[in-house]
Amino acid sequence: SLDAASATALATFDGEELTLDGLTRIDAATAAALVAFKGPLLRLVGLQTLDAATAKVLAASAAWDGRLHHLRAIDADTAKALAAIEKWNGHLPRVTAFESPDSFAVAKALAARKGPLSLPNLRKISPKPLTALITKDDVEIPLLQTLELIPEPDGGETEDFVIPKAFEERQRRQQSAR
Repeated sequence: SLDAASATALATFDGEELTLDGLTRIDAATAAALVAFKGPLLRLVGLQTLDAATAKVLAASAAWDGRLHHLRAIDADTAKALAAIEKWNGHLPRVTAFESPDSFAVAKALAARKGPLSLPNLRKISPKPLTALITKDDVEIPLLQTLELIPEPDGGETEDFVIPKAFEERQRRQQSAR
């Protein structure tokens, strides 16, 4: 972790790159202090949690590299904020499940992102969020037969899942490419 005062001191570093990959969480005030870094590259790949306010602060940074490879879970507001960030690369390799009550809203927000979305290690998901994700043409998820379909986390009725033909074809191409 890092507090805002320490982040302010770090941001004065006069170098090409400020890499804080061991940092697992920050708040918006700390992020605001870090984005004052004047160098061309700010890396925060190790963040495991992120809220919407902090995501918006990072988005305003010219130096932040847009990678969040250790993010484990996000809420709907954060998903909306991330989806709006052009420089975010859309890669979420540590997200393995959509199990929170707002999973459908998270999936829907992520699917609205312009640009690719990658959830290569997804393992558990319910039909509604899965349906939201696969409507996105450039989503990368594991083969459907490897996913564990769970009841809707919001307590709503779990509907039957029907694989759209276009997605089924993308999955076939993905499988044959391996």
